[in-house]
Amino acid sequence: MKDTFDRSSGPMHPNATLNPTFANFHRVVLWYCDGASFAGSVAAPVVNTTSSGKQVSMYFRGQQILKALLAKLKQPEYGLGHAKQVLLTGCSAGGMSTYLHADTVKAEVANPALTRYKVAALSGFFLDHPTAAGAPVTDDNYHYMFHMQNMSGGVNQACVAAHSSSPAMCSTPQANYAFVKSPFFVMNSMLDAYQMGHILQVGCASLGHCNATQIQEMKDYQQSFHTTITSIGTLSAQGNGGFLYNCEVHCGE
Repeated sequence: MKDTFDRSSGPMHPNATLNPTFANFHRVVLWYCDGASFAGSVAAPVVNTTSSGKQVSMYFRGQQILKALLAKLKQPEYGLGHAKQVLLTGCSAGGMSTYLHADTVKAEVANPALTRYKVAALSGFFLDHPTAAGAPVTDDNYHYMFHMQNMSGGVNQACVAAHSSSPAMCSTPQANYAFVKSPFFVMNSMLDAYQMGHILQVGCASLGHCNATQIQEMKDYQQSFHTTITSIGTLSAQGNGGFLYNCEVHCGE
């Protein structure tokens, strides 16, 4: 696979002047490849027929991908098996991964030398919220993905146990976050650009191009986001925190 990852900013930057905290860390990008943030586990390939009539086999085995990646990184030549400090982070779908797998990854990387393990999620808290027109969107999508990809073993197991009658709700970052025990820092815009276009579907690209009704819809969404995430005890738990802001960006862009 061609390496196209942008290392020009943030904790992945190799320049110690620009990135004094993490430049000397081992820095690894994990490609999830399964469409469900490392959470799927379907034994047989799913065969899809394209518009041209060609049949294509698709594999939804994110759980196995994550386990294989961590097992590889724990081999002596890579050092994760004796890491002293580990930061798990991600953005967008990668940010969602941190909510789903924070505690699982902590258990996988645990070793006698580990003194610090922390999680930082950027733009990964996707609000379970209807569109501006009042139509459900996230709930249906997440429930379909949960069952289609057999995600029951790939999300926070404490969440699944607490919602045994409806485990599919544990496919959302919102539901998983309440059960995360690892030290966790949230970085998220409450007017996230992706969520404005794909969840709220407000119908305008930015505040400068929105009418009064659309601006009010965005304000209501922002308030709902703030109320939802601050009502989850994980945010205020000792050692945790967050940076919530109102810029119309996604992953800082």
